[in-house]
Amino acid sequence: MVVTLAWITALSLGFQEDASKALPSWIEKLRSDRIEERDQATAELKKLGTAAIPELEKVTADKDVEVAARARTLLRMIKFKAVFGMDFKDFNDMPASALVEWMEKKTGRKFIFTGDLGLRNVRIRVHEELLDTSDPYVVGVDLLRLAHIGVAPSDSFAGATEIFAAPVGGKKALKVYKSVDELPKANEFCTLVLHPRRVSPRAVQAMLINIVSFPQNCLSAEDSGTLVLSDYASVLRKCAEITNDLDVARAFRVSVALLEGKAGKEASVPEPFRDLRLVDATGLNQFSVLGSAASRLERLQAKPGTASPAGKNALRFPGTPALLVEFDGSVRAAGGPMLDRFTVSVDQERATRLFEAQISLKDDRWTFAGAVPTAGGTSLVILVRAVAD
Repeated sequence: MVVTLAWITALSLGFQEDASKALPSWIEKLRSDRIEERDQATAELKKLGTAAIPELEKVTADKDVEVAARARTLLRMIKFKAVFGMDFKDFNDMPASALVEWMEKKTGRKFIFTGDLGLRNVRIRVHEELLDTSDPYVVGVDLLRLAHIGVAPSDSFAGATEIFAAPVGGKKALKVYKSVDELPKANEFCTLVLHPRRVSPRAVQAMLINIVSFPQNCLSAEDSGTLVLSDYASVLRKCAEITNDLDVARAFRVSVALLEGKAGKEASVPEPFRDLRLVDATGLNQFSVLGSAASRLERLQAKPGTASPAGKNALRFPGTPALLVEFDGSVRAAGGPMLDRFTVSVDQERATRLFEAQISLKDDRWTFAGAVPTAGGTSLVILVRAVAD
């Protein structure tokens, strides 16, 4: 028996050594002009398993696009089998009921479902991109998602995970999340509640209903300004992003405040501007308001195929000298407006420009635009903010 075992061990080591020697040649055959040789190389490298990983990783960024793609696919297949003990193709055409049994074995979770769901008659289809994970629960959930099966922790049975037909997921007692950050990492079926502030929930629903997996799981309540979406977590993240882009103000009131800044013994900053750290920004410590003014900036409707037109505004500040603030701006798809050309000039027949900048505004907060030195060691300090109107 000892002799036999020694012979088997030696034979195994010899095989591994031969396979290792053959590895570079199989890698090189991935570049062959003949598809038969490329396919043979792919099959042989797959047989080598984890031993081929170091060499395959070297060619994942190869200049030859096909070589790099084959290497990446092989790496996914090899790593997947190393983790789960089976090829991903073995999942293909597997009954959903068998997949659930596999998930229970691999995860230790208890899955519950009713007989009328017909999991034995549902066949699994595999997508290669689902293989970039080492979590069997994530793999199983994503494979069931492709079969329109929902998976979510059960509220009725503590510690169990429920499986159901995704189109009726909105009627299930799913866990409710109030922000995208709270959504589960796994692509589970759950409910997300959104409260758009500046756009009608019904208007958002009209768009999202074409994006969610199943329209009946997209609901709006106009009176309370609420959207209720039940779907896979990945879809809910996409819906939340779209809602955020739509939920923007169509008009802003842009305010400009001009301050005189100088150095003094005691610091003095007007109350509305104390969080701007003007002392650090200007090197001065005493500030007084010279004047403030505001103008409305609206989102203007552009003609098809053209950029959004800019709104032009002018604000005058009386004094000695009188000052003129002008800006061109546009309301962006998200956030506050962008002031593309913001200028401060002496307001006279032949204006003298003192300051020019491009300014991005958000959060309804005052923004320090800049400072211009003036006579007597003082500076003209320019502050801007935009408030949704």
